[in-house]
Amino acid sequence: MAFLGIGERWVVPALALGVMFAVSGFGPAPDTGFQCHVGPTLSFPAGMAEIGRKIERGEPVAILAIGSSSTEGVGASSPQLAYPARLQREARALFPGAAVRVVNEGKGGETADETLRRLRKLTAEQSFDLVLWQVGTNDAVKPGGADGFADVLRDGIKAARDSGARVMIIDPQYFPGAADPSRLEAIVDQIRDVSAEEHVPLFGRYEMMKRWSERDPAGFLRTLASDRFHMSDLGYGCLAQELAGDLRVMIGGALATRR
Repeated sequence: MAFLGIGERWVVPALALGVMFAVSGFGPAPDTGFQCHVGPTLSFPAGMAEIGRKIERGEPVAILAIGSSSTEGVGASSPQLAYPARLQREARALFPGAAVRVVNEGKGGETADETLRRLRKLTAEQSFDLVLWQVGTNDAVKPGGADGFADVLRDGIKAARDSGARVMIIDPQYFPGAADPSRLEAIVDQIRDVSAEEHVPLFGRYEMMKRWSERDPAGFLRTLASDRFHMSDLGYGCLAQELAGDLRVMIGGALATRR
């Protein structure tokens, strides 16, 4: 099956889900019957106590969500149902009263080197507490995209760190019809290796979605847009829910229950 819609800036019709997701990180997506949580999604967790202290002091927390089309929100029925906007709502629910802002800087079709140029510019111009870098999908599907990928990833991590931000990597999506699954998995492996070397938290979206497909094949298809490549409203909601749960662990679980 050929890839469809890669890098295109379009939105599919609403899937009539339009639901808010639980903030526990372990619950089902209401009114859908789909269980988001299928096991651990976080590798190489790191403490982010400084972000927790800012939240406790009531100071604003800025998160940069950068990447390609699945950060931009291609496949969602509106920008407010892409994962960055939903993560902002999840984070504010986890930390009541906290001024958490998630900036969506997704740009469809980008490879890692293209995103790196924007990452350097954005972190030089603005101050962020955390950078969420969704990376690797287009590098796997475009000819030559994997060349030098690991070095680009290391450079991006360094750029974010040099700006004073924490970094978390989000690896590619799993999807049916991949023309060469081995190329995609090779990128996933490179991301894992670099994240381990650099001691950077890694959100395993690829493994999460693969588990969805194994546990509930019909439900998994509902997490994808009509192109069977990008995520749907349901998929983005689950991604935001699980990310929020992992961030809670690193920022400090005690903050989530403060009154």
